[in-house]
Amino acid sequence: MAKKKQHGSGAICSVLLKYIHPAKYISEKFKNYSSDKRLDNCIECGQEIRNVKKKNHVVILFRHDDHDGQDLYAVKRWVKVVTEGAAEHIFRDEEQGNPTTDNPNEKEAGGDVIDENVFIAGSHAEDIALVRAQGLDVDDDNLPAPENIPIATTSNTTDDSHQEIGWGWSGIDHRKQLNISEVRANIYGITSDAMEHVSFVGMFFLLFPKSLIETIIEQTNKKLDSPTNMGEFMRWIGIWLLLSTLSGYKRSDFWSMKPIELYEGAPYRLNEFMTLARFESILKALTLTKEKPPPFKDRFWEVREMIDCWNDHMQETFVPSWVSCLDESMSIWFNRYTCPGWVYCPRKPHPYGNEYHTICCGLSGIMYAMEIVEGKDRPKDQPTDSNDRLVGKTGALLLRLCESLYTSGKVVILDSGFCVLKALIALRQKGVFASALIKKRKYWPRYINGEAIATHMASKQVGECDSLRGTLDAVPYDVFCMKEPNYIMKLMSTYGGLTIPKNQRISKRTWKEHGETKNITFQYTEPFANHFNYRHAVDDHNNLRHGLPSIESTMLTHNWPIRVFSFILSVTEVNIYKAFMYFVWKQDQYPASLVKFRRLLAQAFINNEYLNQESARECKRGKKRVRLEHSLRTAPRHASKFVGGRWHKKAKAKYQQFVCRGTGCKKQVRTYCSCMVGHWLCQECHTLHMIECLN
Repeated sequence: MAKKKQHGSGAICSVLLKYIHPAKYISEKFKNYSSDKRLDNCIECGQEIRNVKKKNHVVILFRHDDHDGQDLYAVKRWVKVVTEGAAEHIFRDEEQGNPTTDNPNEKEAGGDVIDENVFIAGSHAEDIALVRAQGLDVDDDNLPAPENIPIATTSNTTDDSHQEIGWGWSGIDHRKQLNISEVRANIYGITSDAMEHVSFVGMFFLLFPKSLIETIIEQTNKKLDSPTNMGEFMRWIGIWLLLSTLSGYKRSDFWSMKPIELYEGAPYRLNEFMTLARFESILKALTLTKEKPPPFKDRFWEVREMIDCWNDHMQETFVPSWVSCLDESMSIWFNRYTCPGWVYCPRKPHPYGNEYHTICCGLSGIMYAMEIVEGKDRPKDQPTDSNDRLVGKTGALLLRLCESLYTSGKVVILDSGFCVLKALIALRQKGVFASALIKKRKYWPRYINGEAIATHMASKQVGECDSLRGTLDAVPYDVFCMKEPNYIMKLMSTYGGLTIPKNQRISKRTWKEHGETKNITFQYTEPFANHFNYRHAVDDHNNLRHGLPSIESTMLTHNWPIRVFSFILSVTEVNIYKAFMYFVWKQDQYPASLVKFRRLLAQAFINNEYLNQESARECKRGKKRVRLEHSLRTAPRHASKFVGGRWHKKAKAKYQQFVCRGTGCKKQVRTYCSCMVGHWLCQECHTLHMIECLN
């Protein structure tokens, strides 16, 4: 075993940039660097104890020719010695006292340590205040949208573009007036008959851009000693899917050389598909973009191309049904300092990490657009959306996510976070209808008088509805109101009416009034029925994606761009599952769970058709390639047999020989073919074996 190189004055070392201090100096000198970027040819000049992340650590001081005059240092465990210095200058650890022991599981990051109470915070006002006090982003359900914050105006200033007409539905559904039908979802160019014959891998490439996989392979190969290809990379993804069907095991357990046991270790082995070294080398080299870093600091530059490519592909491929739901999705990540756009979203089951605004088809449940929330980490030099100035940030966001719905007359169901009337009007002007739940978030939404609505509805019976009509920018809208036992439910909408949809189920309310229990049954009118039927489409998708074991919980990494890749991969997996349920399977064909479906998907990826195509191409390259796959090798010393993925070294003779297994051959050998470890072959029989495989 090679001796570990020691630290000392004059030693040449290499350090990952993310571990070098002062962090502020490094971030200014290197605007955008990947997590595996190193500073090489550093010269060690000292060792001492310094306070890093409020703990004392042994640090190595070093200098670099390109950073002359700057005091650079890093915690000792992150400094890799390339060339040792003189023996008399080696650092002695005992001279450094007793610093705090490094936690091998702790990852360094710049900034202060986050209060541990943040990670047990709930949705109470005190919890939200605690998180904000740490300087962290919070997506609070009680904060108003920017467009709904009142603007100080003079008393004689009015908005001429808005007109409130009065109570009472006009009897016209502005969507049905245009004779727009309620269409099903479909995939461009694929008929229902053809869809029944689509394979798992085929469905994957219908819902995930093949060009993105090709880009990842091309860029990853630049860091690999032996390049990968489409077949092997798809198998690599398939292994991740298979690993994601179980939890509680170390990754290396699935490549263990120990025999499979009932009560110990992983239940299967993956050595026959890919070696652990190859699997880890692809993961380490994984590069997700071909774009170069911009001249300004942008912490999102490595994932922008990936997200945009996925969105463009879904817009070109998938046609949503007549109704969609727009909501938020979370990607879990606990380290605020290594996660650009980190946010705390108290109303979500998984409140820490990246927040994405996403939109799902209401009938099929397929997610077809996403946008990451950048928050305070959004670079100032990044171009802004021109619609921000015209229709506000909420309106611009809705226009971007609903771009594939333009001019279609389809409907989008929104929660109270998007109840901005001007945004709904902007969608209507693009040919998209929408309704949004109205909620008082410190202020009532602009143009909505909540107190006047409550006064008008006070005399109504529970379940009774009414409509407050108006226009904004000459576009008609309705505020639909329904009396509930304890409040008034309100929807702002550019479509719908107070008619009851066909086959609408009976709803029931029970409440107490003056000590007396009361019950009532009624049916929802159209806007309320659609809201309750489709508001959970994104949440259902999120619940499937987060259900344990999951891809994101299995694909653990300290490399944030890989976390974004695992998020998109898990979104695609749920999309494939939803697509087969909607387009292909009959109800009695549904798998028992997503995990069972994931096993089937993993099997298809591990044995994908690209492997056969690439194998056929390799055979045509001639015998040279065949010899690489069928090389003649020699068994190790004392080897007796090869069982359970390892050599049994119990032979008494150091170079024990065995009878060749070639037809009619009696030669004594200790050689074998690499394709059949332990199957004894002499050189002549091995040549015949290669010819047989070639033919």
